[in-house]
Amino acid sequence: MRRLKILLLIIVSGLILHGPALAQETKTETTEIGEIIVTATRSEKSLKDAPGAVTVITQKEIAGKNAIDLAKTLEDTLGLRVLHYGALGANTSVHIRGLYSQHNLIMVDDRVINSPSSSGTELSWLSADNVERIEIVRGASSALYGGNAVSGVINIITKNPPEKLTSSLNTLYGSYQTNITRLSVGATQNKLGFLFTGNYKGSQGHRAHSSLHSNDSHLKFTYDWDDHIKLLVDIGSYQGKSESPGARPAKDPTLRTVSQTTFGDNRVSTHRDYAEKNKFYFHTVLQLNRFKIKTNLNSWNDTNHREWIFAGDHFVEDSNFQTSTYSSEIISNWDLAEKNRLTVGTTAEHHRFKNSQDETNITDQTDNSPPTWKARRGNYATFLQNETDLENDMLLTLGGRWDNPTDFDSQFSGKANLLWHLNPNSTLRVSYGDSYRAPSLNDLNWPRDDSAEGNPDLTPEKGHNYEVGLQHSFDGLELATEANLFRQRVKNMIIWTPTGTLGPWGNRWTPSNVNQAWITGLELKNTFSPFENISFNLNYILLNARQRNKELRNSATNFMVSETRKLSYMPSHKIDAGLKFTDFASIKDFIFNLGIQYNSATYQYYAIYAAFPDTSVTTQEKKMDGYWLVNLKLSKNVKDMNFSLGVENLLNKQYTTQAGSSITDRGYPMPGRMVMVNCEMKY
Repeated sequence: MRRLKILLLIIVSGLILHGPALAQETKTETTEIGEIIVTATRSEKSLKDAPGAVTVITQKEIAGKNAIDLAKTLEDTLGLRVLHYGALGANTSVHIRGLYSQHNLIMVDDRVINSPSSSGTELSWLSADNVERIEIVRGASSALYGGNAVSGVINIITKNPPEKLTSSLNTLYGSYQTNITRLSVGATQNKLGFLFTGNYKGSQGHRAHSSLHSNDSHLKFTYDWDDHIKLLVDIGSYQGKSESPGARPAKDPTLRTVSQTTFGDNRVSTHRDYAEKNKFYFHTVLQLNRFKIKTNLNSWNDTNHREWIFAGDHFVEDSNFQTSTYSSEIISNWDLAEKNRLTVGTTAEHHRFKNSQDETNITDQTDNSPPTWKARRGNYATFLQNETDLENDMLLTLGGRWDNPTDFDSQFSGKANLLWHLNPNSTLRVSYGDSYRAPSLNDLNWPRDDSAEGNPDLTPEKGHNYEVGLQHSFDGLELATEANLFRQRVKNMIIWTPTGTLGPWGNRWTPSNVNQAWITGLELKNTFSPFENISFNLNYILLNARQRNKELRNSATNFMVSETRKLSYMPSHKIDAGLKFTDFASIKDFIFNLGIQYNSATYQYYAIYAAFPDTSVTTQEKKMDGYWLVNLKLSKNVKDMNFSLGVENLLNKQYTTQAGSSITDRGYPMPGRMVMVNCEMKY
């Protein structure tokens, strides 16, 4: 409450200093101000004036990558790391600045797609074909976006209807019998515009039992009554089925589980498991002068099929997860005289989750299905942000947000940023931000069963972020450089451990606020264009990421000890380099794109629990080796057609980004060299 009062005092002071009258919006002069973004401040802002560390991935940059799905467009982005459970269709997540999927907020056109049941975001079902640009804000952003915006925000902004009738057909064929077909058609007639896109994806996968078959469609309408009243309606759906081969089993057959031996082989853990996803969304934006009124609906119906052997019996389970999220938001931007812009917004949201499991013991034909359970959450929030132009080319941004959820305590998050244009070529940014992650619906509400139970007494994870950044461009050299130094800490992190009540197989697994993490990082970005048709880019991030975890040492007494280790899955070094030639080999409209990536070694930790009632516990470390990747894309425009040849993992490296659930397995192997040919026709 004290910070809220301070924030309101600052905003009121700005109103007094710069006049109580609300000035009319000033017209922007027709001068070149660079890339325009909206995610960093919830209003249109020149990229050079954006507070904090921001990256924009443009449509041209996406076209230069082998973007078979959206995650591929993010892999070489400064500060990001994408983790895959396999090839096309396998579960995929993104980490920002050393923290995990549940610590970043991912949106499509400002529509949050994080799962309320797990807090994380799974990206494999998202396509890159309909994307206009991707805006990435790194650093604590809960002051504008609330829970989960701990390490940053990714906003995927889709295309709007074209001004004139435009159609395109895109077909890709590649290794592992991969086929991606896309159709797009759109136009604007008078005040009404529309854009339809449809996609089909199919692949047999790079391992046995790893196929994917999916389709998605999107339909966007716009209607402009005049310059002050506009309506946008966006509807979309996704349906897909992907096989789930599991991790590579242990090299030694004697270390494999009975299920792996029965249902798998040397390369896959199972030939039986699969997942089905059915997703639908409805999104509207009504602009009334300064006000934008947004409504969103996400409806997901996902099913996982699993089979396993336990105590000699064969079990089959189909788990169904139904998720619905509803939200509405009113946001407005006000120019206060010439020096201030005030952004005000209020949000209401409601989440529903239902889990049902159909579990059968095939061996004795008994039904072991647990009861269906449901959970829900509401949240009401208000946020304020004040941008003040100070003397000497300084811009001060102060903001705060109050969230009032229905199932845990209210939260306040503040943020302050000072941007200083030292000279026309140099910009300094200094910022501080609060953040929090809400306990997921699973964490709070999981019903007591034989092995697990939720914890309704959990509190949110809390974090804060300090950051200083410097950008500079060199006259006459076409060279731009950026450096960001940051320090981030998260405490009260939620972890599941077997410290709950006693069940038939020992203590039940339950979540608790017992862990913490702190990360110090340095980001470096360089772009260089020595010639008109040649450009280089080089990104580097250094992470010193540590975790202090409470680890069980006695399951009878729930005695735990604190252990400090390197944060799991976080490489200390990540390098991304790119080279682009236009009119390559003196051939007009022939484009050459080369990407090189290096990730240093990462670690995962496994608690080895002996069979109950033996209470001895040990923790073992698994190292995943670092790796280099080289990706290539050649493309050529011929009238209204574009032809391209892409090669992922050109050097055919064997590597993995995701470990399995056992210390003895060999993780989830990524594909070797993958060749793709693509043809796009526009008419």
